Amino acid sequence: MSSITTARPVAPVTAPVAAPVSSFAAFFPTKLSKLRDGGTVLVDGQLNKSVSARIRMDGGINSPTRGQFFVTTRHFLQGARPERAMTQAELKDLQAAITRHMAKTPGRQPEYVEFNARIREALAKSGPARVDVAKIPTSILGPNANASVNGSMWIDRMPGPGPRSNTVQASVTIQGNGFDDAPPKYAVKKIEVYEQGTNKLVATFNNPKGTDTGRIGRGTHGLEFALKLDGSKLDLSKQYAFVFTTGINGAAPKQVRSEFMNVGQVF
Repeated sequence: MSSITTARPVAPVTAPVAAPVSSFAAFFPTKLSKLRDGGTVLVDGQLNKSVSARIRMDGGINSPTRGQFFVTTRHFLQGARPERAMTQAELKDLQAAITRHMAKTPGRQPEYVEFNARIREALAKSGPARVDVAKIPTSILGPNANASVNGSMWIDRMPGPGPRSNTVQASVTIQGNGFDDAPPKYAVKKIEVYEQGTNKLVATFNNPKGTDTGRIGRGTHGLEFALKLDGSKLDLSKQYAFVFTTGINGAAPKQVRSEFMNVGQVF
């Protein structure tokens, strides 16, 4: 059962100092305590027969690491290791372990439900940094060539006897000019679609297959992609940009985006 203590919280330590001694997916909690500092939670338990662990969720009101998770492990022969920040992978394993523990001990649900909620919040905050799509360039330079992206997207609203389609069609092209009229070659690794303003990622196409547009004029060359998007993930009142991750003439991939565009409706 949980207990309340007035013990002072451990000073935060932010730098990981050692590799985990065991997977946290095997963690078995034995005690949950709360500190009177605003919400710090301590969970003691076992990683295996030889290694115990104390997990600290920093809830200190004025703590710069409030909401973060730390761990101290102790081997029965080698002693304790310094506290360190938990990794995202460890938090995911810990969440699975706590969920399994709750299923086996329903009487401890209230105290561990809250603890698991704090794990979810920490995982969300430690996820990939949000992309600022507006800062991605609309044209890039590569070895002896450049590249830019243009396209259009629409949804078919034509009446008919069949079910109404909720698929958004898109046609996007990456193209550019090569030095001395040599047509550039593009290796598109990924196409992502982002919502303007929110930077919400609504679709990803890995290693898409494009159609060669051939040479257009002197040294202009491109690839055209026909894409289908799930209309339920798009707000037709907003605009979207296509972000290409592509190599040019064998160089390392770079990001280049289209201008933001509306979703047209065909009636």
